[in-house]
Amino acid sequence: MKKIDNLFNQKIGILVADIDEIEQSCLSGFKKYKKKSITFYKKKIGNKEFFLVILGVGKTNSAYATSFCIFDLKIKNFFHVGTCGSINMNIGDICLINKSTYVDVDLTSLGYKFGQIPKETQYFKIQCLKLANFISKISCIYKFRFKKNIVVGTMDKFANKTNMVKNTDIKNINIIDMETAAIWHVINKFKDIKILSIKIVTDEIGSKKNDATYRHRLSHAKKDIKNIIELLINN
Repeated sequence: MKKIDNLFNQKIGILVADIDEIEQSCLSGFKKYKKKSITFYKKKIGNKEFFLVILGVGKTNSAYATSFCIFDLKIKNFFHVGTCGSINMNIGDICLINKSTYVDVDLTSLGYKFGQIPKETQYFKIQCLKLANFISKISCIYKFRFKKNIVVGTMDKFANKTNMVKNTDIKNINIIDMETAAIWHVINKFKDIKILSIKIVTDEIGSKKNDATYRHRLSHAKKDIKNIIELLINN
């Protein structure tokens, strides 16, 4: 298998929605910066520079921070990791994203598909980083928890049983978050930029108190995120 050096240029962006999703030990050896309201951490190992970027929660923050990474930091390869709620996955699943869409966009009355923005595709399916060795290691470590070909729906709400949209197209979606589709939407504009997104399930959207489950499971997810980031950096 090809090593990470052959697949990455010298700059690697690690995207995380919120500082609360990572353990402080993840920042060991990183130097903190803030530019244009974006907080990021930089670490150099050999000929590679790792940028751990705090996106901010929600679609607008995520799109803005991703654009900042592309235009200001000149990053072309991204790894995105974070938490999500489940529609039909299990709590603790490690989900490798295949497609993303919006689930709070509805222009169906104007003839568009659910989740589709005019002049855009309904689902964003972009060229992903082909990190076979890295993915193989995650699959080996997490075994039955590691799920591939997952479709994520993105919305500007913490999804729960009462605010989750009821649409026939939702049956094609496995998990819900607040960032992925916005990130992929931006990256979809560029032919030479790639991303790999992995999400950890913290709660089941259909349950009565998934907010409490999220808070309880966040510490477990942070450990998974730490391990996955370390695998990426040390691969």
